[in-house]
Amino acid sequence: MAIQPFLHTGMMDNGVYLIFDPATGDAAVVDPAMESERVWDVVQTGGLTLKYVLNTHGHFDHTFNNAFFLERSNALLLIHEADLFLLEQMAQSGQRWGMPVTPSPRPDGYLQDGQIITLGEDTTIEVRHTPGHTPGSVSFVIARGVVAGDTLFAGSIGRFDGPGSSGRVLIAAVTSKLFPLPDETVVYPGHGDTTTIGREKRTNRFFQAGAERYITH
Repeated sequence: MAIQPFLHTGMMDNGVYLIFDPATGDAAVVDPAMESERVWDVVQTGGLTLKYVLNTHGHFDHTFNNAFFLERSNALLLIHEADLFLLEQMAQSGQRWGMPVTPSPRPDGYLQDGQIITLGEDTTIEVRHTPGHTPGSVSFVIARGVVAGDTLFAGSIGRFDGPGSSGRVLIAAVTSKLFPLPDETVVYPGHGDTTTIGREKRTNRFFQAGAERYITH
C-alpha cells in the first residue's frame, strides 16, 4: 500500500490523498478538492488505474472535482448515504461562497461502517463511520494511517455548526473509532498538516479535562 498526500491544496487548504497498490497500480483518490487536477497528472504519469473516488463527507470543498476525475476514468464514486443531501446541494453551497461549482455525479454506491475496499490484491481501506462534522462523515483506515477528513485535525476537530452536525457526536466518534488505533498511526486530515493518533490523544484540547466547555451541542 502507498499513499501520496497533496496537502494545502487550493484556496481552502485541503488535503487530497492518492492511495494505490504499487503492484497493480489500482488507485483511489480521496476528497478531490479545488486545484486537485495535478493528482490526475500523477495518476497518468505513474501508470495508475483510478478505481475509486472516495468522499470522506459531502461538503463541496471535498467533492469539488468529483466530476473531473469521473469524466477521465471508469472510477466508482462512493460516499456515505447520510451525506447524499450535501453532495446534491454542492452547487448551491459553492454559490454561497461565491464560487462556481460543477455538480457531482450521483454516487455509484454508499459507504458503510466496517466496509473493506480493496485495491489490487493486498491494499485495503477500512471504512469507519465517524459522524459529527456531518452525519455521513467517514474515516478511511489504511496501513499505519487514517484519512480522517474533517473529523480530526492537528490540535482540533471539524466544525459542528452545520446541518446534521453535533460536537458531542463528533467527540464520541473520534474517541470510539479513531483513538483505539495505535499511537503511531498517522492522521491525514482534510485540512492542514498531518499528525498522529498519540499526539492528538495527549494534546488536542477537545479531548482534555474541561473540554466540555467547547461543545455546545
